[in-house]
Amino acid sequence: MQYLTSYRLQTARDLLQNTDRQVSDICFATGFSDLPHFVRVFGKTFGMPPARYRKQLAEAGEQESGPKGSPADRTKACPK
Repeated sequence: MQYLTSYRLQTARDLLQNTDRQVSDICFATGFSDLPHFVRVFGKTFGMPPARYRKQLAEAGEQESGPKGSPADRTKACPK
């Protein structure tokens, strides 16, 4: 039973990282039949609920992508 839950949670984490599917869709697609239970178990395993996990991934991705705007905009801001 523990292996199955672990596998489902890893799959859910992968779906959160790689798709835009709703958390409820991911919950049911990975074999959980109760959304509050899924959120609780995911939170215990990964330290935060699934929606916050996805939000942090998005924020980390924005930080890695660097400054916003076109390269021309960035060169204007750089002193010569």
